[in-house]
Amino acid sequence: MVVTQDKVSSGPFNIRCDKVYTSSGCVIPSYSPGYSMNSKKFPAAAAHAWLIQNRLAPEFFGQTPVTPLQYMPNKTRNAAGASGAGRSETANRYRVCYGAAANKMVYRTDTALHPELSGSNKDSRSCDEYSFNATYQSAGMPTTEGGKNPRPVSDALQGRECVQTYEKKLPDGTYRLYDDERYAAPTWDETCGRSSMSLNVNSLSMSRFGSFASTFRLLDKDTYWVDIDGFQDCDATADVIKCAQRP
Repeated sequence: MVVTQDKVSSGPFNIRCDKVYTSSGCVIPSYSPGYSMNSKKFPAAAAHAWLIQNRLAPEFFGQTPVTPLQYMPNKTRNAAGASGAGRSETANRYRVCYGAAANKMVYRTDTALHPELSGSNKDSRSCDEYSFNATYQSAGMPTTEGGKNPRPVSDALQGRECVQTYEKKLPDGTYRLYDDERYAAPTWDETCGRSSMSLNVNSLSMSRFGSFASTFRLLDKDTYWVDIDGFQDCDATADVIKCAQRP
């Protein structure tokens, strides 16, 4: 249901009410909320997202409400595709991270692990992609199925076309996000990022997104942006990007 309210000082705006989530409610769909990544607890995931959204111009994927991402819910609730039959977000992730054998991510053996973040004290390596797989800006989503990425990955190269990084633990106990030199150096004309990263960091950094989507009642193609704190002193335009995260 859409209700138009025109008796406000700022002019007409739409209110949308739905029963998609556990309880009914209403939102102003023109408002783009910001998902805040916990940069202090998951700095590698935050640094990766910051790098891609700040360096890959002019898209600046999800950097601000002016350049938002568009949410793609599960295939039962999205109309992606020419047939409107919906697309699975895992299909996007597969193309970027696990596609054809020659293109799939091979995790670096020196990728930092964070077993301390797990109750079972376990961890493994994973593929962290940006833009997120559950967005229309995912480079794994073809334009023929409604994808909004200006240059989605090709069938030939898939995730190899993304900026490639990994997190490494240094001898002094600190962590750094590095360019993965097994691949060609980034040209910064890429439209996606792929990082070899701790599964705990990768998954937990987005663990609050479900409640975020529910709170702001995100439906198919609703916009949001990704708020990443701690990198205000970093210059994303430098030829070699070196910076330290703020405390």
